[in-house]
Amino acid sequence: MSTTANRHIPSTGRDEVKTEKMHFECMTCKKMFTDRWFEVGRSFERVRFNRPTAMNEVAIRCADGIGVFCSRDCRDSCRGALMRSEQVPVPSDRPGIEPVERCAKCTGPVDMSDWHLTYTEGECEEIGFGVRVNDFDYVAVVCRVCE
Repeated sequence: MSTTANRHIPSTGRDEVKTEKMHFECMTCKKMFTDRWFEVGRSFERVRFNRPTAMNEVAIRCADGIGVFCSRDCRDSCRGALMRSEQVPVPSDRPGIEPVERCAKCTGPVDMSDWHLTYTEGECEEIGFGVRVNDFDYVAVVCRVCE
């Protein structure tokens, strides 16, 4: 996240807030960058299925960024190696948010309404003191037996 520093400006009687941007190093090309990044993440998730009366809700815990990249091309070129280091294959048919999806390791059922290991990728950008997710996709889900 951004770091801030407050500085009092006596002539105006106000505090000035300065924000320092996050800095990253691309895992593929080693380029340093800020503002916008492409990532691969790992988390434990469960889905509360509310449709058709309301949108489904995804609860997330223990979320970690396991790869950060300067571009979609760098992320895509490193995804396979990154997932191999996690010992999780990338399925050719990516999971979505259905009540039951297929485990990337054993192809058995994953009950998406129960806590399960999830791998995602997205495009993010820093905005003020927060982060906006511009694009998001599931890479793989893993059943409780294979976790």
